[in-house]
Amino acid sequence: MKRILTLTCFFMLWAMVSPPGPGAQQSPRRELAFAQWQDPGTLDPHLAGDVVSSHHAMLVYESLLEFDPFDHAKLRPCLAAAMPSFDAQTQTYTFKLRDDVYFADDPCFAGGKGRKLVASDLVYSFKRLAALPQLANFWIVEGFIAGLDEFGYAGRKLKGEAWNRHMAQNVEGLGAPDDRTFVVKLVQPCPQFLYVATMSYTAAVAREACETYGEALGKHPVGTGPFVLRDWKSGLSLSYERNANYRDVRLSGVPSASPLKGYEGMRLPLSDAVRFEIIEEGKTHLQRCLEGRIDRAGLDAEQRARLLDPNALALGRMENLLVKEFHDKGLRLTVADEPMVDYIAFNMSDETVGVKAGKKGKAIRKALALCMDRARLNLDYRGGFAPPANELVPPDIVGHGAGSLTHQRFDAEEAREVLRKAGFRVEQRLTKWRTLDENARQVSISLLLRSKNSDATRYAMMLAQFAEQAGIKLECEALTFAEFLKKQEEGKGQAYDSGWVMDYPDAQNVLQLLYGPYKPPGINAASFENAEYDKCYEELAGLSDQDEKQRARKQTLIKRMTEIVDEEAPWVLLSWRRSLTLYREGLKAPPPCSFNYALTKYTVKG
Repeated sequence: MKRILTLTCFFMLWAMVSPPGPGAQQSPRRELAFAQWQDPGTLDPHLAGDVVSSHHAMLVYESLLEFDPFDHAKLRPCLAAAMPSFDAQTQTYTFKLRDDVYFADDPCFAGGKGRKLVASDLVYSFKRLAALPQLANFWIVEGFIAGLDEFGYAGRKLKGEAWNRHMAQNVEGLGAPDDRTFVVKLVQPCPQFLYVATMSYTAAVAREACETYGEALGKHPVGTGPFVLRDWKSGLSLSYERNANYRDVRLSGVPSASPLKGYEGMRLPLSDAVRFEIIEEGKTHLQRCLEGRIDRAGLDAEQRARLLDPNALALGRMENLLVKEFHDKGLRLTVADEPMVDYIAFNMSDETVGVKAGKKGKAIRKALALCMDRARLNLDYRGGFAPPANELVPPDIVGHGAGSLTHQRFDAEEAREVLRKAGFRVEQRLTKWRTLDENARQVSISLLLRSKNSDATRYAMMLAQFAEQAGIKLECEALTFAEFLKKQEEGKGQAYDSGWVMDYPDAQNVLQLLYGPYKPPGINAASFENAEYDKCYEELAGLSDQDEKQRARKQTLIKRMTEIVDEEAPWVLLSWRRSLTLYREGLKAPPPCSFNYALTKYTVKG
């Protein structure tokens, strides 16, 4: 999973260079620089649980497979030499590894020279994911690999040398019969496993680096990826350089209509350096883009109002959205559907809004869901690019349309009636509503926001106005993304302004957010527990979208899970997402993909 910031996180700027032909003997240095809102939380791939951190980590690290940069419905080998074989009878995947993959040079290795990747590195990496005391992202394979859950549970109790010794123990479901063969044995079907093999959570790390740097690996990454970290000045910038040990792999399979067609055959990565500038305000990003100093940027609400043609938006003419004035200045715009959902997660352990509050807590949750004017939020805050959400599974994913949530609609009067029926006193004073508890105190909810930028204030005000329609006082606390994640993982907070971008195109990836065993510090930020939901989820996780009968059963399960969530209301669903990207003419890149964190190596300015 990837938790997301309130706004699009990555904005790219590229040095002006002449594009080399594939057969060129000497290329000018190609430098990229990205602007983003804030630092990544970590570059440790096994701890990178948010979009920003994963993007950074996967500049340095790699996994067995990756999504095809031009056809996001397909997977292709990365560290693997070919797609794995699968023995359905024994539930075993066998990966053959490339023979030309080396870790970057680093003092942790003998003589400072990066050594060749071997299959035992993958065994170590999976075991590390399970045994890290932070237990950040083990959920991705928990319950599926023979012996790994037990190994991880024992390891998380250990520290220092005892932990290192534990890491040398064998795990039944992980094997390396030789340096080029990595074997994974499952204990139950996991149709999503090949997607899992693309993620930062399963990236290959070196034992030497982990033991040398310990927790500092998050700021001193050592991987096999296309880049190496050269400098990180917190709050200011991060700089990466081409990994001198990166294997000779060429850009291939480029569609004839792609702007990258002329670069086919060129060695990856297409750029020699990447620099990230930490800039908090979107207006600065835009200004630098207009000046030619940044060649790709996202748009916040203020910038959307300035750059987008409202008539084109109203008519759905996405190709003409950009105001002509800015088009004439060399700017271009892309619009892409993203499998993202924004929602408010209640802390179901809270005494006011959670399970302990009984029918009154449930009424508060349902009332807040009913008073959210999602259409207005879309138009006035998201500029028309955040369609209202009223079901659990995003559009274009199997299971979308299987069931809708009746309380995830705008009906302020119904919201007030729900509160009255639960025993609250709802009164109107002039134009204001107030909902009072048995002690004549106004019902209040504290909501933690995941950003401190200028948009967060406007967003908070809008949500508070919506809540007022049910007489609820919504108090918003703006945090940095790192602060937000920490509180969410600790279960500290009454409600969370949450967002999720799917890791792969399977409904299981979003439905797991409400699975009971994944409560904090896991990904179930709502601390939601429901035995029937959990049972449905456990069956659903083993079903494949490719099998017709399993697909049908999956949709039946999603319908029932939706009904459970509708009744218990642990979430207030807000919107899906469409991303807008502003870029300077001449920027060439594959189509955007929320699942693919390796696209930087395929992008060039020419």
